[in-house]
Parts: sequence; structure tokens; C-alpha cells
Amino acid sequence: MKKNSNSVLSLLLHVTGWAMLTAIVCIMLALYLAPVFHLHQYRIVSPSMEPTVSEGSLVYVKEKAPGLMEEGTIIAFERNGIPVIHRVVNNLREQKLLITKGDANSINDPDPVDYRNVVGEVILVIPYLGTLSGFLSSAGGKIVFLEILAGAYLLLMLADRMEKKKEPKDS
Repeated sequence: MKKNSNSVLSLLLHVTGWAMLTAIVCIMLALYLAPVFHLHQYRIVSPSMEPTVSEGSLVYVKEKAPGLMEEGTIIAFERNGIPVIHRVVNNLREQKLLITKGDANSINDPDPVDYRNVVGEVILVIPYLGTLSGFLSSAGGKIVFLEILAGAYLLLMLADRMEKKKEPKDS
């Protein structure tokens, strides 16, 4: 019976270790692969686009000519050097200005957005990943990340040791 329970425990350790490593790889890809695809990414730190884009989300933005932006498009732009994610309410093509508004706001933004300040169109929103990104960029987050990585490695090593112990020895 002990041999069977060791096999189950070994399998459980393997599955848990590989799941942890897979999660780490997926998170790292999501956080660091954006530039490869010429995407900008921003952490959402305000509730102005709730419920469509939640605070703590990570958004991916693809560059797009402002003249092609339609009403309803969620865009990224800079206002006084600060990135803003809001929805296009009106595109004033002749003046090269966009009227924008946060979904949670009751009125349009006070200042129109000059085409020169537009970064692009939001193409992907991943809830909670912005919060995780912020945490991982802190010293404590890096320590936790390394601990999880080490834990996954230890689980896989332990599972391998258990497997080797149950193999029959040649005489």
C-alpha cells in the first residue's frame, strides 16, 4: 500500500511543480512579450473605465492612426505625460482632435485629445494582471516570485527522488 501512496504523492508533486512553472512562464510572457509584437502595455490605476476596464487590469495597445478611430473605440493617449485609457466619443477629423470619456464618468473629458498625443487602440484587457505586475516590480514581489520558482523546483526534485526510490534495483 505504501508503494501505491508514494506513486500518488509523486504524481501530485510533479503536477503541482509543473503547474507552478507553467503559471510563472505564462505570467512572464504576458508581462514581457508585448514589445516583440510592437504593443504598448499599461496598468490601470483608476476606476474611470469601470466596468469595461477594471482598476488593476493590464491593457495592451496597438498603434493606430487617430483618423481611423471610430466612436466607441477604447484608446490610450497621453495627457501631460500621463497615460490615459478612455473611450472615443467623437472624432473631429478636420481639427485632428478626439473627444474622449471614461465609461464611469458622467461627462466627457474637459480637454479634447490632439492626434499627436494618441498612442493607439486598446486590443486586449487582462483583469488583475496589472496589480500582479505592480507587485512583481516591487522588491517583495521579486522575492515572492523567486520563492515560488524555488518551490516549484523543489517539488519537482522531490518527485524525481521518490520515483528513483521506487524503481527496482538491479542485482
